[in-house]
Parts: sequence; C-alpha cells; structure tokens
Amino acid sequence: MHKSILKIINKREAKLKMGEVDGYGNDFLGSLIVAYHENKRITLEDLIDECKTFYDAGHETATALLTWTCLLLATHADWQEKARNEVIELLKEDQSQNLPTYENILPKLKTMNMIINETLRL
Repeated sequence: MHKSILKIINKREAKLKMGEVDGYGNDFLGSLIVAYHENKRITLEDLIDECKTFYDAGHETATALLTWTCLLLATHADWQEKARNEVIELLKEDQSQNLPTYENILPKLKTMNMIINETLRL
C-alpha cells in the first residue's frame, strides 16, 4: 500500500512539474501534498499514514453500506427483482458499447439509487 500511495503522489507531483493548472489536485490528497511540500506541516510518512486512514475509513463505510443493502434486498425480494430487471434492461439498451461505464449506467439506475439512498437513511 505504501508503494501505491507513493506512485499516486509522484504522479501528482509530475503533473505540477508539467504545468497543469490543477497541479497537486483539488481534493484531499492534493491538500495533503500541499501541506507536505509547500507548508512543510507534515512529513511524507504522515501524508502516507493519512491516506491509509482515509482509505480504511472509506472501506469500512462502503462495506457497511453494501452489507445493509444486501440485507434489505434479501428481506424485500420485490425490490431485489425490480433492481435486477432494471440492470438487465439497461445492459440490453447499452449494446453499442463494449463495457458499461460508471458514467453511462449508474445515473440511469433509478431503482438501485433509491435502494441505496434508503439504506443510507436507515
């Protein structure tokens, strides 16, 4: 994981050197890199540790959401069937492209989005 994070940081640093406007990026990682390079407020090891913590927190959150979603779908077979049919229909419609992507499928999954939102609410 340490090496993977370093590779991502190096890519961000390279973008800045190439003159990209966004440089380090305008996200959490970009802020950490600025704190490391420009403000000298954290060490490289601190930066990497923060990335690991953020990754773990996201993993835990996603795991909990998926677990609850599966539980709710198991207890509500009618919604499970609606979501399954929606996915099947969208994949049939999207035959023009080889692989579905996040951008062209996810926004169209109205039933699944509703199920996830209800899971988050609960």
